[in-house]
Amino acid sequence: MLTGDALLAGIGLTMSLFITTLAFIDAELLATARLAIIIGSFLSAIVGLVVLCQVNKIKERDENAI
Repeated sequence: MLTGDALLAGIGLTMSLFITTLAFIDAELLATARLAIIIGSFLSAIVGLVVLCQVNKIKERDENAI
């Protein structure tokens, strides 16, 4: 399940970069948009990792309580 989610996120990143190349002709705007997409994807990955770690801790705590 997690692998499928990761693949969908990768497709979204690739499509964002592709659409950006179609939308902007100016090299400066294109570079800015690409940088924003990469930073957004990086931040999303960090937040996703934090959430998954928290969920894992909660599951482990619940399993140990039983």
